[in-house]
Amino acid sequence: MFCTSGRLRQSIVHRQLIESRMDQEAQERLCPNAKHLHFAMEAAHLGVWDWNAQENTVFCSDNVERMLGLAAGTFAGTLEAFLACVHPEDRAPVAAGIAAVLAQKREPHGEFRVVHPVGEVRWLAAQGRLVFGDDGAVVRVLGIVADITERRRTEAELQRQNRRIRLFSDIALKIRQSLQLEDILRTSVDEVQKLLAADRVLIFRLWADGTGKVVQEAVLESWPAALGQNILDPCFRDGYQEQYRRGRIGAIADIETAPIQPCHADFLRRFAVRANLVVPILQREQLWGLLIAHQCSAPRQWSTFETELLLQLADQMGIALAQAQLLEQETQQRRELARSNTDLEQFAYVASHDLQEPLRMIGSYLQLLEQRYQDKLDPDAQEFIGYAVDGARWMQTLINDLLAYSRVGIRAAPPGRIDASAVLENALANLKPTIENSGATVSREALPKVIADATQLAQVFQNLVGNALKFHGPEPPQIHIGAAPAAGEWVFSVADNGIGIEAPYRERIFAVFRRLHPRGGYAGTGIGLAICKKIVERHGGRIWVESQPGRGSTFFFTVPEPTGDL
Repeated sequence: MFCTSGRLRQSIVHRQLIESRMDQEAQERLCPNAKHLHFAMEAAHLGVWDWNAQENTVFCSDNVERMLGLAAGTFAGTLEAFLACVHPEDRAPVAAGIAAVLAQKREPHGEFRVVHPVGEVRWLAAQGRLVFGDDGAVVRVLGIVADITERRRTEAELQRQNRRIRLFSDIALKIRQSLQLEDILRTSVDEVQKLLAADRVLIFRLWADGTGKVVQEAVLESWPAALGQNILDPCFRDGYQEQYRRGRIGAIADIETAPIQPCHADFLRRFAVRANLVVPILQREQLWGLLIAHQCSAPRQWSTFETELLLQLADQMGIALAQAQLLEQETQQRRELARSNTDLEQFAYVASHDLQEPLRMIGSYLQLLEQRYQDKLDPDAQEFIGYAVDGARWMQTLINDLLAYSRVGIRAAPPGRIDASAVLENALANLKPTIENSGATVSREALPKVIADATQLAQVFQNLVGNALKFHGPEPPQIHIGAAPAAGEWVFSVADNGIGIEAPYRERIFAVFRRLHPRGGYAGTGIGLAICKKIVERHGGRIWVESQPGRGSTFFFTVPEPTGDL
């Protein structure tokens, strides 16, 4: 019995030793996995937490305590202690989420801010799993937490950059929408000030001698205005404009600590400047001026993004200014051209009108001389008087045509809706004797109603059809008048089977008094097509000719249709 019992005790002890050894080996096998998990959590900046909902105790790993800004082992271990670390603005939403875990059995997850004892604000993201008791109630919540501050900062910065890029696009569009210099400058300073939240934004127009003037400004009411002031910074050395022309950017975060000359700092203090950012405005690679942002209330560290953004806006301003300058030059040239044309038309009208009377007198006396003294003059004298009379008549014709040309712009009637078919009918009625004498055949299509001066349109038809009757070949003239709709206009055509026009002369024939044939060959001064061109252009249209020598010509001219209803 003793032996038996002794062997039994020995067996029990042996088994306990075996089980203890097995537990030790199991722990040794689990230990590397636990270490690996711990290292992984550290590397991922993750922490573990365990909330006992029944006892209201919270266990936090060392990582969680660091995320809360606490030293290891100092967390009080209660829900109230955790909520005390949450940012005041996020505390109520977080508490409501915890209450929903118990009431709605909803697994917790979300992002919130915590405030460290030193005042630093960090963003955390938490995720948890629920543990239920036998009665189905939540007894514990296990989870992990991560510090996502850098991610949130990156997202916020991306959002700011995207917003600024959108604003830049909007500002660039606004700057480029107007071609008026004053509008461009005003829009630029207003929009840049809002974009940068600067105390002052100004545009400084630079002159060649180094001086300049503030030509536009947007400034908060609490700071002095600089608009309209002629400025010369005494510290600007020779060549500083060249540096800006090459793209120099000036950025000062604080004039009190920046390595700048005392005189320059004094100059900036005159305008209460504490920090400034200066970028050049280039126009066709020449320095036009400077776009300047001022911070007056406090120092300011200008970011690379802000600097690049301001530089891009200055580039857009340079393009807009160049376009505005071109428009101003074109407008000025148009004014000068219009004034010159008006003066020329007035001169032509007055000159041709005033020349009428003395020329009539010369012609009358020459004819009287020819009639009274014809028998008393030798043949040479009679021939000379004949030349003089013929010259006076030709000059009278030229003056009459010049007078008709000048009247196109001076005595024109306002355009109105007219029937082009009726206008053509009147023109052909005026040409009826010539049509009958030449044996011409004139065909026509139905013509539209257009916005035009009826008298001048009739003159165009009469000149073009008259030329077709005049410049015909051996065959009787065949003339066709038509019209076809095009994009926003009507295209009229007058086609003939006449002698045609060689290519080099198809532009020249529209000049004043431009003739392609001697006076003896065909009548006229050569002003008819010039009058047609002036009338058509007055109506906003074009005129041209397509022709083949010996096979006829087709003259085209357009009349715009303002309503677009063809």
